[in-house]
Amino acid sequence: VDLLIDLGALGKEDKKKFQAFMEIRNTFMHLFEANSFVTCFNHLKKKNVLLFKLYPQANDKNEEERLKAASVQLANDVLSLTFGIMNKIVSRNQNERLMSS
Repeated sequence: VDLLIDLGALGKEDKKKFQAFMEIRNTFMHLFEANSFVTCFNHLKKKNVLLFKLYPQANDKNEEERLKAASVQLANDVLSLTFGIMNKIVSRNQNERLMSS
């Protein structure tokens, strides 16, 4: 992700999404007490504000369900962005090979 940022492959908003995704992932992986989305986000200062700004959720669910749904939307967005970047790189490499033939 740092390489993609350095290469300018990620815009400002996409960079925020990747960074938020990595922080959520790292919190779940490295903090034993992060056994729910609520406890995970208790360790991530104000990250829930960004998450709900990017992926608004209806208030008819509890906090755990809202955080999980928004996190899943973030993960899907990051996955889609990653495939888009990979496709651009593959396409560029194919075009370069065709041009050099």
